[in-house]
Amino acid sequence: MNTKGYKTSKDYEHLKELLDDGFDVICFSDCDGCRDVCHAYKDEDWYRVTSRGIEYNVYWPDMHRYSSFEEMCKDSNIEFIEPVEEVKQSEQPEYSYLEEFHPIYHCGKKPTWKVGDKLAYYELTTDAEGECIYGIVDEVHFDEEHEDWRYQLKDYPHWMDDGVIYEEELISSEAYKVK
Repeated sequence: MNTKGYKTSKDYEHLKELLDDGFDVICFSDCDGCRDVCHAYKDEDWYRVTSRGIEYNVYWPDMHRYSSFEEMCKDSNIEFIEPVEEVKQSEQPEYSYLEEFHPIYHCGKKPTWKVGDKLAYYELTTDAEGECIYGIVDEVHFDEEHEDWRYQLKDYPHWMDDGVIYEEELISSEAYKVK
């Protein structure tokens, strides 16, 4: 098997500079006993480390959990892949993180689920580990205001105020149909 190594770094000052300059950075982070490939980015004053919609760690100046960005990085054992060459900000494509995924379930395409489908997801990040039921799809329509498919659920869990959930939320939670 042929493999190539990647140069990783724990130079958190350099990582912060990259994020401050608007770059998204691929990194590795520890979280809840595992190590994962993550996406580090800056959102206003917040520095975020996420993977598949799960926020592993976050730092912002007014936060009291960490005294510095470096402390947050050390706590999560963050290593980032060193950029091979700098790309000027003006050469980066102009899109937001959500717009990258927007066409998957918008633009008039059919909804992923239909009336009668029982939706669930698998909870990994809380004490409620295991399959969690959203409910049974009772009504589906395209919400022009939110530009997303709106699902009305029956038999929904108590934490959902009105049983309404949008496809974007379902996809980001990796919802699936159960029998």
